[in-house]
Amino acid sequence: MIFGDFDSYIENLCVKHKKILHSAKEPHYFRHGLDQILTGLTKDVNYPYVSREKSDYVYEDNGADSYTKNRSVALNFMHHTRDTTDDDEQQRLLDILETIIDDFISLMMVDKKDRKHAFLKYFDLNSVDCTNISSAMNPDRAFGYFVTFKITNWQDITVIEDNWVQPEPLIP
Repeated sequence: MIFGDFDSYIENLCVKHKKILHSAKEPHYFRHGLDQILTGLTKDVNYPYVSREKSDYVYEDNGADSYTKNRSVALNFMHHTRDTTDDDEQQRLLDILETIIDDFISLMMVDKKDRKHAFLKYFDLNSVDCTNISSAMNPDRAFGYFVTFKITNWQDITVIEDNWVQPEPLIP
């Protein structure tokens, strides 16, 4: 799987979701990580927003002629309020974020079932974990959820000859 396909998929969900409405003029989808959120590098963002972390992956040998690439994915779903002491408003906005996350996960499960995207074929709902990000943790006072999950892709063992320099024949 080319991870850019998944990245485009998440960005497209942000474009289509009525509570996000990501666009070039009013961006609500970013590629920055939790480290940037926690250090206050999220100036000039539109709320709510979704950001995709860099992903990690590991290979697993399946024996025979294939292997799997198990990718750990992380998304941040973030919101903001001017008055960080207004617990009721913060909870209302957290509830909105939770609904957005539920909508994303539900659509991913439907797309997995309908086999619309190969990268969702082995998406595991049991791997989804949502962790609260407190507004006290960052200078921007943004808050929300850090959502992690696994995506597994089966790969055939194939050597693409065109990707390799062919050695010169040895002269005996």
